[in-house]
Amino acid sequence: MDWYEVIRDLPSLAARSAGVAALGAVLGLDYIVIGQTLLAQPAISGPIVGIVLGEPMLGIWAGLTVQLLWAGRLPVGAYVPPNCCVAGVFTVGTAVLIPGVVAPAHRAVLAGLLTLPIAYAGGRLDVFIKARLNVIYLHAAERALAKNRRAPLGVATLKGVTSVFVKDYVLLWVSVFAATAVLGLVAGRITEQLGAGLNVAYVVLPAAGVALLLHAYWSWKTVSAFGAGAAAAGFALFIASVMVA
Repeated sequence: MDWYEVIRDLPSLAARSAGVAALGAVLGLDYIVIGQTLLAQPAISGPIVGIVLGEPMLGIWAGLTVQLLWAGRLPVGAYVPPNCCVAGVFTVGTAVLIPGVVAPAHRAVLAGLLTLPIAYAGGRLDVFIKARLNVIYLHAAERALAKNRRAPLGVATLKGVTSVFVKDYVLLWVSVFAATAVLGLVAGRITEQLGAGLNVAYVVLPAAGVALLLHAYWSWKTVSAFGAGAAAAGFALFIASVMVA
């Protein structure tokens, strides 16, 4: 797309980015705030966003790839890793919303190239909320308890949840909107050679994620279990292809 076409499409991009951000912010509450039922994990949140946006296969690829790449980064103890939920939703949302007629594999890889800084920004904002805002809310609740006010802990909890929602919403809206606008200009200038490279990256990135996963949890038990699961999945895909044929 040319720059004037992207500018003409900015209001539509802004509205669609806001929808992606709202969905991502809701799913993001499940990351460390409410539930923790795995909805926020990219392997689940990515396909959900893809289904809502009408490209489930792209959502599955991006979600599973981001999940593999982040498999060794767990929020254990005081460690706050890059926000994998933000990473998954950003990748899928950006890949789907890139304007212009671009191959899904190219859109997925282009969006994936920008995922890491967005994920790290989400992680640093998580630290800020935990270390700063939540402390302020806690002290306010303590002062309210000292004055015998009602439900101060509930108010503090609600403020904390709202802070996380607003953080994810603003971060996703700004990042998805900016990324889709910029990549809309880039996507229209993909040469045949660059397109071939993006196709290779589309295949290699999940493999790199598998390698990182095995490296993070290396043991014969892990490798054998992963191999058995991969064999079962391959057999199921083979049976499905035979039945469809």
